[in-house]
Amino acid sequence: MTSSVDTAPSMAVPGSARHRSRDAFRRYAVEVLGRILDHAVLTVGDREVRPTGVRVRSHSGDRPVDPVEPAGDLSAPIDGQLAALVRITVPRVAGEARWTARWRTSTGEVGEWALPAPPPSDDFTFSYPVPPEPGPVDLTAGPAELYAATLGVLLDAVELVDGNEPLLVDGLRVGQRHVPLPPVEPETHPDLGGRLELPGGKLQPLHTVAATEPAIVAVARHWALLASLLTVEPDPRRLPMAGDAPDGRITGFTLRHLSGWLIDSECHPSEIYEYLARVCNVACQFCYLFGNPDDLAVARGKKVIAQDEIDTRLRYFDVTGGQTLFKSQWEINEFLVDPKLPQVLRTLRAATDKEFYFITNGSPLLPRVIDLLDEVRPVTLVISTNTIDAPLRQQVMNERRTQTETALSCLERLSELEIPFGLSFVATPEFPVERLEEALAKIEPLRPAMVRVNLPGFTRAHPYNLPADMERRWEQSARDIAGLRERYRTPIVIIPSAFEANTLFADPHEARIAGAVPGSPAAHAGFQPGDVVEKIGMFTISSRAQIQSLVMTLRRPAAVVVRRGDHRIELTLDPDAPTQYPYTGHLIGKYVVPYGLVVAPSLSLGDARVIDHAIETTGAQRPWLLTSRLMEVQARSFMARWLPERSEMIHYVVVANEYLGGNIQVLDMATVGDLHRAIRLDIERLGTRPDLILLPGTGFNQEGRDIAGRHWGDLERALRIPVRLLDVTTQFLF
Repeated sequence: MTSSVDTAPSMAVPGSARHRSRDAFRRYAVEVLGRILDHAVLTVGDREVRPTGVRVRSHSGDRPVDPVEPAGDLSAPIDGQLAALVRITVPRVAGEARWTARWRTSTGEVGEWALPAPPPSDDFTFSYPVPPEPGPVDLTAGPAELYAATLGVLLDAVELVDGNEPLLVDGLRVGQRHVPLPPVEPETHPDLGGRLELPGGKLQPLHTVAATEPAIVAVARHWALLASLLTVEPDPRRLPMAGDAPDGRITGFTLRHLSGWLIDSECHPSEIYEYLARVCNVACQFCYLFGNPDDLAVARGKKVIAQDEIDTRLRYFDVTGGQTLFKSQWEINEFLVDPKLPQVLRTLRAATDKEFYFITNGSPLLPRVIDLLDEVRPVTLVISTNTIDAPLRQQVMNERRTQTETALSCLERLSELEIPFGLSFVATPEFPVERLEEALAKIEPLRPAMVRVNLPGFTRAHPYNLPADMERRWEQSARDIAGLRERYRTPIVIIPSAFEANTLFADPHEARIAGAVPGSPAAHAGFQPGDVVEKIGMFTISSRAQIQSLVMTLRRPAAVVVRRGDHRIELTLDPDAPTQYPYTGHLIGKYVVPYGLVVAPSLSLGDARVIDHAIETTGAQRPWLLTSRLMEVQARSFMARWLPERSEMIHYVVVANEYLGGNIQVLDMATVGDLHRAIRLDIERLGTRPDLILLPGTGFNQEGRDIAGRHWGDLERALRIPVRLLDVTTQFLF
């Protein structure tokens, strides 16, 4: 048999003419599922179901549904699936793309694919390895196992629906034979191979797309499934080479028609310039990247991005159409060392007026780089200064003397040009609060917009030796750092802010501010660090979250009552007050500072309403709310304050960050496996099961994936308990 091949990249998915996002994958998914439905009936438990549509899994399930129905093609199983795969990819055999090939299986099925020669193109060829698969599928009893394995692979990237309701399909029937789908095991991760950039640059690690474009991973795993079943005849035009895969195995694939892999996007320039940060020019002893697990859904680069790859991404960056090429995820290192920086920033600035925001260690900020940043404004920097003790910085950050000199001298030039910048410090033993105070005293005249101080976190695998009593050191560091605020006008924020609120505030939701950006309307009004906001206009304030939401809406002067020590003071916040550098607006990079007011996020009444709505609409009697060791105090007090009638019925599941280990204790960095383990252990301990799981959504990206690339919906698939994703306040910006 010969696999038919679609050569038209713009062929529309049925019913989706206005939605072009992920066209290639969506066409493929509809075709593969249609071919499975030609032969199989799907089941949920003992019940037969008939899906009416399919949609790509996402954060909240709001993506369009494409109709799915039997394809009416009774071709042999492998031939039919190969036809769908080669429509969107080109297999790689012995390291080379094979546009034409003959193949055979051990059961006697034979066939070939014949793809048209690619048109001339300057596009980068995105290619990926085929991952290891658990083992070949047994075809001796028919194709049922193959269909079940294929559907299991696809359901990691898509969900089947009846109308608009998800179908948790767990098996299929071919004739009289019923086969369960592969079990969902949230506490393990599929083997995607290494996450280190591969030699030669021909194949990118699957970890680059595990969390950001899992559709490509599904295609890779489908290729792996078929590669275990068939053998490809050698290319007669090519001599065998050392290192070739044995027996004509398919070892990788290349994407065809990049226009079919565009995604809907806000087209922020960071979506492009982040690819400049694959490598670093220093090696800080405390850098968290050194402790990342080997199967984290982020690839580790060995060199800067290739010129043709960045050119391709720039070419498909369509600000007007709101689309860009799918996202690859690499470790974020130093943005400003790639020699392509001038070309990329100038091209992006010609396309968009959105702000550029860079976190940098400061050593690349040579005069020519600062001049470039001045040219492409608006730009905001956060500079990891850490200390102004040059020998100490040089030692801890493993940099050359000239790098240290540049990092410490660049601030004066930035201030002269009025390029806004913040400073970043880390409270490791090498950088005690005395060093921070020394640095602030010398740097504050240069007018930084803010200072952030990171309480040191480390994972299980981190090589940096931190003291065993980190909890006590965190508390002492937080107290010492907070004590500096009264002496400096530069706002100082502590990360994670929730720890400071739990430890130092009488009420963890207290509407206490960290300070005001110099030159801002908030500074003009006279706000001081430690002020507790009690009223804004006619509104009584009971949480920090209310401050941000109310202040952002101000359009005229408002009276603000604050408690300062033992006194109440009325300030007037005027949105039209005169401003000056370093204040440039409501944002300092990713940090929200409404009219210059620096306040850490907190849970709010709006978050309580989200939880109440989830319980009310499901009729749950035994809801369980997932939280973390860091946020448990705030979660309990928040529910008791704003939702007392629900608080008594909720069980709080405190999730441990087993995946990362160390002293990590933030729910946003927990994996689906961590969540599943915590729920499973509480079920065993309590001897009961919840009828609803409430899951804060802030730890999942736009695709609904955690840091290991697993979708939050796998909790529901594995536990068979309804899960509601809560769109609650993002809690860890500070």
